[in-house]
Amino acid sequence: IKNGEKFIIAVRKGDLPTLDNRNETEDTFNYNLFLAFAEYFGIEYEVKVVNFSDFFYRKGCDIERIKKEKDYIYTPEILDKADILVSYLTILDWRKKMMDFVEIVPNRQMIVARDGIEIRGIQQIDKKKFLTMKNTSFEETMKKIEADKKIKVEYVYMPTLEGVWKELSEGRGDIASDDAINVILRLKKYPNVKIIEPI
Repeated sequence: IKNGEKFIIAVRKGDLPTLDNRNETEDTFNYNLFLAFAEYFGIEYEVKVVNFSDFFYRKGCDIERIKKEKDYIYTPEILDKADILVSYLTILDWRKKMMDFVEIVPNRQMIVARDGIEIRGIQQIDKKKFLTMKNTSFEETMKKIEADKKIKVEYVYMPTLEGVWKELSEGRGDIASDDAINVILRLKKYPNVKIIEPI
């Protein structure tokens, strides 16, 4: 325990979207899962709300190098202050060099599109505007699909996943991808977005 008294957890802003006006952090699956864990074991805790980019940031370190260079390693600054990160994070090789993972919920990504975009099969995402975030498994998976299927999408980067969904819903992109559990919850908020294909 970092401060010797309370368990410090870091939760990213908008870990899951709110479906009403309740507190954005306390309305997340991951946060509630931690609460149940803390209550069961009688753990006192403190919450730090951070940005997604904080999960991988350390001053003077290069996230692109950790992706490409086998022996380049660093620990994100947030882990100097927090005991654990509570979030959905796809386990990627470069992320395993930064932190240890505890697998709780199986996960799968899905491609979604706004109404009016007709796609029948992965090949038809060619030349579509793909809304995503940098340094995510969604970006990484799409790059693998491009290489495998010999297609090319236009990347449009957003600062948050909620922003990805909002922009998609409002017609400023054609497709996006997200974790399956997030998709199911977000479809309630964005009924003009539909599932195209699991990946």
